[in-house]
Amino acid sequence: MTFSVFTNSRKFFTFYPNPNAITCLDGIRSIAMLWVIVGHTFSTQLSFITANPLDMFHFITSFTSLWITSATITVDTFFMISGLLLVYTTASKLSRMGLIKNLHLFYLNRLMRMFPVLATAVLMQASFQNRVTDGPHWYINAQNTNNCRQYWWTTLLYVQNLVNPLTMCLSHTWYLAIDMQMYIISPLVLFWILGGNKKSGWASLIAAVIAVITASTIYNFLMEFQSATVSLSRTGEESLRYMIEYYVHTLPRAAPFFVGMLFGYILHLCKGKTIWLPKIVVALLWILAGATSTTIFISTYYTIQPDWNNQTVDNILNSFMRPAWAASIAWLTFACAKGYGGPINWFLSLHIFKILGRLSYAMYILHYPLIYIINGTTLAPIFFSVEYSLHRAIIDIMVAVIAAYLVTVLIDMPCSRLIGMALGGKKDRRKNDAKKNDELIKDKDITPPTAATSNKLQL
Repeated sequence: MTFSVFTNSRKFFTFYPNPNAITCLDGIRSIAMLWVIVGHTFSTQLSFITANPLDMFHFITSFTSLWITSATITVDTFFMISGLLLVYTTASKLSRMGLIKNLHLFYLNRLMRMFPVLATAVLMQASFQNRVTDGPHWYINAQNTNNCRQYWWTTLLYVQNLVNPLTMCLSHTWYLAIDMQMYIISPLVLFWILGGNKKSGWASLIAAVIAVITASTIYNFLMEFQSATVSLSRTGEESLRYMIEYYVHTLPRAAPFFVGMLFGYILHLCKGKTIWLPKIVVALLWILAGATSTTIFISTYYTIQPDWNNQTVDNILNSFMRPAWAASIAWLTFACAKGYGGPINWFLSLHIFKILGRLSYAMYILHYPLIYIINGTTLAPIFFSVEYSLHRAIIDIMVAVIAAYLVTVLIDMPCSRLIGMALGGKKDRRKNDAKKNDELIKDKDITPPTAATSNKLQL
């Protein structure tokens, strides 16, 4: 029954209560994934001929476009979730010696859990996707196909952000490369966390966060990048340098992952416990998190302006806005998990987000090629408007959800079960099917996010 669509669909829509689950992460992951798709829908229009380019220019540089121009920060949400879940799930299952003895399985499980959907997308892009249809903008999709035929191996080895980044196969999967690279080095910190000594665990996590932020800050001040991802003043060469040496580079994007690990350890220590915080402390932390995220949003408006020229502020933003954003989302997660979220936790824990959360990894992998297919068939210049773009975004989301569901029940879940059987030996698993259901489906955080079972996934 491994490849039964009916059985897999029934398992997909079946949820079992877990007292240790952080339910708000379903909502955070889902909203972040939807934000990624909306952002990509808007951004890909920049690659196509528009009938009213001045209207697009005015929108991008206006204050009302912040929800689009700041969408790239969403990926750091996925990095944070990935690091948080890595520590939260591993710390309760493994000891230090268990990690050392099973390090090969620690890596292999992660690689194999992510492989089916990613390999499917690479295969489709490299084979028939270029022949689906045609149009005046189809050359972009043809170039994507050529990139996958040449450099498919870099994507499957998770080095596409370092090897031939200009001709990346599935360019949006740079996130997975960095996420995997962080996962590979994570045992250097997990070794101390799993030792049972809280002081060693705290020291290793704090040292890792400080070291990564310090190294990233030095790197950013030496390289002097602009802080706006969408910039109207950069030349083509400067944009390529920004993308290769900053946006998809491991070092300047690593801090949110380690911030997530830090908060994952906090949640692990608080697991099953009632945490009491004074109301004034809770209020101040909510205000601080809200002010931080709002400042990051508003800064995008100023840095995207064509006349912006303040390298010092750019360096500071590039160094600290991503870990600061990660810390804000991490506080949101902690507050919701420990009873300080109120209606926010209720909303983020809605059942619909559980379904989207299970689809988030496949949606992340599949949505970008699908957007290019839809855009490539456009026969006339696009008349840009916010209403049209939102309409397109809704269509892109619906197509991505359908495609992700099909790939999940037809490929991902069957392969995950086979992989689980291969890695777990020949034990009889029929009695454990219900308990293992969530592992077979893998709430990957994209995601970006963002991995193996519940700690995987994200612009």
